[in-house]
Order: sequence, then C-alpha cells, then structure tokens
Amino acid sequence: MSLTQTEADYLLRLDKRFIDSAPIELSQVMGMDFIRELLSLDRKEKFLLDVRRGRRQKAYLRYQTRARQCIILARLDIDGPRHKNPSSETDPEGRWLSGTHLHIYREGYEARTAFELDAVTGFTFTRPLELTKTFCEFLDFCHVVDRPPVQLVI
Repeated sequence: MSLTQTEADYLLRLDKRFIDSAPIELSQVMGMDFIRELLSLDRKEKFLLDVRRGRRQKAYLRYQTRARQCIILARLDIDGPRHKNPSSETDPEGRWLSGTHLHIYREGYEARTAFELDAVTGFTFTRPLELTKTFCEFLDFCHVVDRPPVQLVI
C-alpha cells in the first residue's frame, strides 16, 4: 500500500491524540519496544506510534509514526546505524547518513529517504539524547496535540 505525497503530508499534519491516557514510560537503560495507538481529532484516521530501543545496543533509539497500520510517515533514528538513501534524480548516487537522522515518507520511496535533522523544515530537536524532551519534540513534529504524561523510568 502506498500514498501520494499529498496524502502522506496531510496525514502527518493531521492533529492526533493518544487513545490510551496511561503515562508513557521511557527508559535510558532498559530495552523498550511498545506501540501506542493514536487517533485523529476528527476520529477518521488511526495511527500507530512505535518506540523501540534495542536491548543490546542501548544507544540506538527509534520513534516512528505509522498510518493505516503499515505506512511509515516519520521515523526518528537516534544514534542509529548508517543509512543510505535511495538513488534519485537529485541524488543519483544515494547519500549516506550516520548517527541521528529523520526518515519522512516520500512518494515512490516510502520512508527509505532520510534527512539530517537540521535539513527538515519545522523540525526542532534541541538535544536528541535527552529522551523525554526529544520524544515530545517528535510528537510535536507528528502533530500529536493531546498526550498523556511522559515519564523517565529506570
């Protein structure tokens, strides 16, 4: 399943809220792998928010928003592995990115295209390694306007 760029942009900009109001617990030392459901404020679209931190590679952290169960709209990889963008007209060789980067849905490429954080308009991350702040900034980018408390746990 794929979307046009207009559809993907609309879904990303659509205001969303968490379905479950239970606090979100993030850990700096433990592995994390959970999914929370989101709903558009008009209640017409459902989304999934994935949070994942490897158990072995603790530095790597991923926040991801999906539409229609499987379409990644945005994914933030913090201290992730190197990533090679697909070849395109503007980048025939495909560019390599290291460390923290943001994947955004692009028609024809889905979420395979990533960007340096400072190259994304409207995206502000003050400190990518500050867990709760970065998580809230990612939620802002994905237009999650109604959210439960976010807690840092051991």
